[in-house]
This record gives sequence, C-alpha cells and structure tokens, in this order.
Amino acid sequence: MSERTAVIHNKRLAAYRKESDQLKISAEYDALIAGSAPDYSAWQAKVEEIKERYPLPTE
Repeated sequence: MSERTAVIHNKRLAAYRKESDQLKISAEYDALIAGSAPDYSAWQAKVEEIKERYPLPTE
C-alpha cells in the first residue's frame, strides 16, 4: 500500500468511526427493539458519502 493510499485509508477510517458507525449501531438497536430487520439506508448513504469524499487512488 502506498503512503498516499494509507493516508486516505486512515481518513476514511476516522470518518467511518465519527460519522457512520453510530448510524449502523442505531439501526441495529432500533430493529432489535422493534423485532424487525435493520434499515441500513442512512448508514449506507453515509458510507458512500465518505467514499466519495476520500476516493482511493487508481494507481
């Protein structure tokens, strides 16, 4: 992995932890309480947003 790719990977990881992880946990908790399948749509949208913000290089 190049240094540039490692930097982007670390930025993505930090963004996932700060912005998207709580959305997934919340969806899972709400589904558990409701006895239904989790709705991951908000989490998936946030993950896509992060990937667009920090695209991996095409080296």
